[in-house]
Amino acid sequence: MLLMARGMLARSSEVVAVNVEDLHFDKDGSGTITIRRSKTDKTGQGAIMWISQPTVQAVKDWLKVSGIKKGPLFQSLTKGGTLRGNRLATTDFYR
Repeated sequence: MLLMARGMLARSSEVVAVNVEDLHFDKDGSGTITIRRSKTDKTGQGAIMWISQPTVQAVKDWLKVSGIKKGPLFQSLTKGGTLRGNRLATTDFYR
């Protein structure tokens, strides 16, 4: 998650809003993420952000370990450490 935030120069709200469907992996190992809406995008046009090879590999590793196939890329966890299936909220960072 931190690699994505750094690579995208994104706010936490933009990172937690990423869905698996927003990811595109390129043959060279890099990729892009579609940001559907951000604080500075008042008209809702969205943006496509490039992500580096190390970030793509970290995302692919996360998808493999988590078993997430679609929907929110980053999901909240139960106290037992299993995915709830709902989107991680920025307020979850402060708990």
